[in-house]
This record gives sequence, C-alpha cells and structure tokens, in this order.
Amino acid sequence: MVDLEISNKKLIDDIQKKLILRLDRKITQQETLDLCLKYSAKNFEEILALASSTPMLIPERAEKIIKRFEKFKDTPYDQNATFNNPDDNDIYLKEALGTVDMVRFLHQLDLGSGDYTKERKHWLTEQKVDDVIKEIK
Repeated sequence: MVDLEISNKKLIDDIQKKLILRLDRKITQQETLDLCLKYSAKNFEEILALASSTPMLIPERAEKIIKRFEKFKDTPYDQNATFNNPDDNDIYLKEALGTVDMVRFLHQLDLGSGDYTKERKHWLTEQKVDDVIKEIK
C-alpha cells in the first residue's frame, strides 16, 4: 500500500460528507477515493481534459469536424470570411491543413498562461532604449 499526500483534503472530505448524507450510511475516506478512481476510469477523456493545459481533440469532435467539412467541401475558401458558428473555424482549418495536420495543430495549440500585457509592462519598464541598443551591439 502506498501512502499518498492529498493536496485537496477538504474536497475529499466534502465528497465523503455528501456521500454519507445521500447513502444514509457511514462511508470511509478510502471508499470515497475508490469511488472517485472508478469514476475517473470510466470518464478518462474528461479527466484527461482537466489534466491537460492544451485543448483536447477527442474522437467525437474530430468526427464532427470531418462530417461538417464533407458537407461544405465544395464551398470556395474565402479569406475574408467571418465565422458565426465556431465549428466553421474548424471546417476552414481542416480545408487549409488537411485532417492529419489539423489534428496535429489542435494538439499542439497552447493558449499560454499569464497576462502578457502586465508582463510586458514589467520587462519593458526595466530596460531603457540605450540599454537595448547596447545589448544588440
């Protein structure tokens, strides 16, 4: 048996309390964790999406994109098009890249983290133009 340190003990306690109230019987923390693990195993794609910092392309979404693409494949590509439906972006993406590269792109897509504007102000105010010019030389 492995000893684990639970980083969010309050959440486990809350789940355990709710289970006790609903089941009307005592349930141990071990049983609570076991139930959470069983749920996670059955809903692995959701757990994977929660654990990932990048958007996940699940098979259902890929299939939906491909079906919508097939429906509109004869529609000419318009670089100035505006998209009312978010799925339209996916159709144009597939048309431009093809299925394999679209999937690769979506897996590599990283929205990043932090606030660029705040960070930029921080690193821009620390250096003067003369210092940057010296660094370039």
